[in-house]
Formats: sequence, structure tokens, C-alpha cells
Amino acid sequence: MIASNILEKAATFRDSALALALGIAVVAGLAQGVGTPAFARAKKVKNVETVKTSTVVARPDGDVAAVQAQLINFSRILALGDAAALASLWTADGEYIDEDGAAVKGRDDIQQRFALVFNTNGKPQIQLISEEVKFLSPTVALVEGKVQRNREGNAISDSRFSLVMVKGEAGWLFSRVSERAALTASSNYDHLKQLDWIIGEWSAQNGNASVHMRAEWMPNKNFIVCKYDTKKANGATSIDMQIIGWDPLEEKPRSWHFDNSGGYGQGFWSKVGSQWVCDTSGVESDGSVTRSKNLMNVTGANGFTWSSVQRSVNGMAVGDASALAVQRVSK
Repeated sequence: MIASNILEKAATFRDSALALALGIAVVAGLAQGVGTPAFARAKKVKNVETVKTSTVVARPDGDVAAVQAQLINFSRILALGDAAALASLWTADGEYIDEDGAAVKGRDDIQQRFALVFNTNGKPQIQLISEEVKFLSPTVALVEGKVQRNREGNAISDSRFSLVMVKGEAGWLFSRVSERAALTASSNYDHLKQLDWIIGEWSAQNGNASVHMRAEWMPNKNFIVCKYDTKKANGATSIDMQIIGWDPLEEKPRSWHFDNSGGYGQGFWSKVGSQWVCDTSGVESDGSVTRSKNLMNVTGANGFTWSSVQRSVNGMAVGDASALAVQRVSK
């Protein structure tokens, strides 16, 4: 349950859960501020910034086939050299990171990036061969695999890819695509191993509200995936997801959170002594913009405390959340 979760769940500051900066959700009543007059006033304020997102729709059958079809579509359009059509496979604020760590964000910049590739190197013959497709929620998928290039009639796999796909009105689109040399497929573990203590199962409880989280490594240990089950005091339950990876541009851990109601968020992690700090921002399903700074103090191999400060909704402060004790259930 990764304490960085309460992070992006600052996006669900509501009656559900705040998400622990590591992936553990703080249920209503576990964190202070929700339901206060300041919180209610903040919810009425018009958003102070615009955030691009895809409209979430109900999940139909055949999502695995639909994800695979987009990978095939990517290869087909790449071979045609159509930069505009290729960029349309990304979300409006999608991101592409090449083997050298150079990143472009947004469809316009992605289109320009691939137009340059076509003008310089021609039309690449490339296939994305998926090795694992993991659905983190009905509208979010994480795909890992190898990049296979056709060179002089030979199929060569000298790099790998990781991509996050989200489902909206236009179907499954790329949100973040990164490519890396095959020989360094596990290199990000060197950066993320400092978060190894998160792996396992965690729980936190306050009265009738509780949360249970499981954190595990993805293949090659390039990402940590967290799933947390929240039970509120009124008996309602929710399941939320979070991904933690290494951002080569910021040179620090970065996380993405997707909550049960359709909200989403992200956070950047840094360590100060024995304390982890996660600066987070998020968007609730109703468009409210949230921010917070989540503090995690590791108290030993089997516990840590979590608190959230500098919290706001639509630019208005909603008060800090007092420390919450989180205990390990199993490794």
C-alpha cells in the first residue's frame, strides 16, 4: 500500500479516501479535513487550471484484443510514415520517451518528433511484441514487451518498451510510452530499490474505516504496482491503483494514481533522512484540482507513519491531515 498513494488521492479528498503516499488509502475519517467547511467551500470554487484528460467509459469485453490491436495499428501507421495518424494514438497530453531519455509531450510535439524520424530515417519497420498486459483498472493498462525491428530482412530485438494505456471515448490510447535498450531493461531497479521496503501487504484502520494494500514489482523491476482496497465507515468499498516508476528527466521516483471514481493524479518522490516526501497533484472525476505534500516516516521494517500537509482543492487550503500509523501485514 504505498504511502505515495494518499498522494494522488488527494484527488479524492472526499468521503472516500485520501490515498497514502505509498499506495495506501486513508479512508474518510482517517485523515482530517474532509467534510470541513473549508473543504466544502473549496469544492465550490471554479477550477483555477485546466487539465487535459480522456472521458472514462464503461469497460466492454475484449479489452486485451483492443490493446493488442493498438500495438499492431502503431506498427502499421509507422510503416506508412503518417506522423499525424501516429500521434493520434496518444492521449492529448500523452508522452513519449526514447532510448536516450529524450521526452516529448502532447500530440503536436509527438507528431513533430516522428515527422523528423520519417524525414531522417525513412519509414521504420517495427513491431511492438507485448509480453505482459496488466489491467490496473477497467480503464488503465500497463504493457511491457520488446521492440522488434526489421533490418535487411532480419528481425532484431535490441530494445524494450513500457507503456501505460488509458481507455476513453476514442478507445485505448497511449498515455506514456518509453523505450530503453534491452541490455538495461532492469537498470531502473538501481534507482527504485530504495523503495523495496514498500513491497508486501500493509493495512491501516481507524474505527470502522480501513484500508488494505498490496505492492509488488512488475517484471524487470522497472515499476511497482499497488492495489489498495478501502472500506469506509459506512460500509462502502472501493479499489484503486497506483504505479511507481523512475523518471529519467526529473531523476527521481514518480507515481501515477487512478482511483475508483475516475479521478487520477501523479506525484514526485524525494527522500530526506528517513522521511519520504511526495509532492502530488490530482484531478477528481468532477474536475476539481487537488494538491498536497505527503510525508512518510519509516519507523522500522514493519511500519511507517503517514501525514499530509499543504493540501488544497481548487487552490483553496483545506487543512493538514494528522499522522496515521500504517502496519505491515506480510512481505
